[in-house]
Amino acid sequence: MAKILVTGGTGVLGRAVSKLFLSNQTNFIIGSRHRKAKDSTNDNLASDLNQTWIYMDLTKTEAINKSMNNNIDTILHLASMPQETLNVQPIQVEAVAMELDKIIKGSPLNTTYDIGGRKIYNMDEIVDSLLKVRHEKKLVLKIPIMGKIMKGLAKGYSTCDNISLISNTWEEYLSNKYLK
Repeated sequence: MAKILVTGGTGVLGRAVSKLFLSNQTNFIIGSRHRKAKDSTNDNLASDLNQTWIYMDLTKTEAINKSMNNNIDTILHLASMPQETLNVQPIQVEAVAMELDKIIKGSPLNTTYDIGGRKIYNMDEIVDSLLKVRHEKKLVLKIPIMGKIMKGLAKGYSTCDNISLISNTWEEYLSNKYLK
């Protein structure tokens, strides 16, 4: 059976994929910059992940080489670094997990695969709607756009045309989380 390395397996998307893989008894291991699995949601995933866990710093070549010593056949690169984004395309993590599961079970794509939520928002829309639904008033400081990467994000280069039809929109997410 093929063995999958899930980088970023403790992040929001990585946890959803890991939960799905655990329930499907998929042969996988977690690669994370965190040295221990965190159980922030009290869902017992942390104790399960400790059985399929390796620490790796993706900024170091030796960490990647070391992970390949675990007979990895497929890498799902879900790791990210915190960054300021200006245009975002929120997608429900369960929708991404199901899409990745479908891809893994199919033939090799030999290409990258982009998928995003049903609507593109700017950060002002995201922050304003979140504060409104939570009945909060907070000072939000705007940081000037600097550098080519930030300008690319402002132009929407981190968004895509391939959308998930099963993912909730940001408004549906807020309604489900805060208004029910």
